[in-house]
Amino acid sequence: MSVHSATAACWSCSGKACFAHSHLQDFMAETLKISRLEKALEWAVYVFSASVLLSITVSQAALLLIAILLVCLGAKDKNKAGAYFGRIKGSGLLLPFFLFFIAYIFSAMVGVDSKNSFSFLNSELLKALACFALIAAVPGIKVSAAGAWYAAGATLAGALGIWQFIQGNIYSNGIDFARAHGKMYAVTYGETMAVALVFSLLCFINSKKETFVRKAYFASTLILAAAFSMSLSRGPAIGLAFALGMLYFFEPRSRKILRVAAVICFAALVAIFSAVPSLRLKLISIPRGMVQLVSGSKNAAAGVDDSSSIRMEMWKVGVKIIRDYPLGGVGPDNVKRIFGFYHPGLFDGRYNSNDVHNLYLQKTAEYGLPGGLIFVYLLVSFLRLVYKKYREFRSVESLWALTALTGFYIMMLTDSSFHLPRVAMSLYFMLALSQTTDKQAEG
Repeated sequence: MSVHSATAACWSCSGKACFAHSHLQDFMAETLKISRLEKALEWAVYVFSASVLLSITVSQAALLLIAILLVCLGAKDKNKAGAYFGRIKGSGLLLPFFLFFIAYIFSAMVGVDSKNSFSFLNSELLKALACFALIAAVPGIKVSAAGAWYAAGATLAGALGIWQFIQGNIYSNGIDFARAHGKMYAVTYGETMAVALVFSLLCFINSKKETFVRKAYFASTLILAAAFSMSLSRGPAIGLAFALGMLYFFEPRSRKILRVAAVICFAALVAIFSAVPSLRLKLISIPRGMVQLVSGSKNAAAGVDDSSSIRMEMWKVGVKIIRDYPLGGVGPDNVKRIFGFYHPGLFDGRYNSNDVHNLYLQKTAEYGLPGGLIFVYLLVSFLRLVYKKYREFRSVESLWALTALTGFYIMMLTDSSFHLPRVAMSLYFMLALSQTTDKQAEG
């Protein structure tokens, strides 16, 4: 071989080596970028988990970051994009949400104030996107860590409510009674505390004995139970009792704790209601009122307290609206436009209301009977999804979603807070957390 040939061969090999080395460097740099984006996505989920019950601003900012990171990761890696879409498609929620928005648009078009209804469409779209973003993102991280961050944030929200209750009643004027409420209405606060309480209790039961994690979840359970009690919310109490009853059935290890808790609660209720007859009336008002309303009693409010009487008036207005607007309803967020027509007198210190305090009556009044059925189909789809995952994993997260979501649906018989972004997003986080386990995420 000549000198020129050898030199040319060397340069050729060197050029190929440089080319391969350059591609290797590019690949490693791209992999590092993806790894950093994945780590950022993980921490964005943790921030959302911790803040969803503390700060709507922080949680929405974290949710926006989650969506941006999902798009960036999907654009850089087609396999990840496929995995994200696969999780969303596999949830079975695309069709229920699609039908829900068809019902929303139809009722907005035929309702009493189309402009007002359409002005809230973006809020519903954002909540649906939040649901899909969480379902796409959460199964790719360590779900036990995300759950721990959620429990920590919920516990802080519980501590805030306890402080509000104590401070408010120390400086009370003797007429008004302060309730724990965090950064929301007291009843809504009670609902979110009940959902979080079920999670912390499950984590405590399933933690290894004599560990810091177990002690932390025990403390969290006590704080959340106290905060829930101090919200003085009856509707959420019924839903929580239902959720704990399901937990008693599905989780044998919870039975001893729940029996002790039931005895303590029963003794406390007997003592309190024996001493305060007005509280005893509050306890029996809701079931008595429902029976009287269904039976068509002309004096349905007899024997119930003021709060229950007000709710019964709201339910009757909801039924009348459904009777008069059966096909398309009055349109989303339009109950307040016609409430005064059905209840012209002074009502709870005002002349109008946008809420009939029953989620199922509320949505049927807004969307009509077909739209109300579609909304129930959406709720059933959530429940079907978590039940499917519970049967597959038997995990803490899937059992939490199954029991707490069912309990929440019971709570909505006397409230309609599902439309609130904070409530909806915390429930969507629960759905997302139930979709996988730590082992699957690591795999």
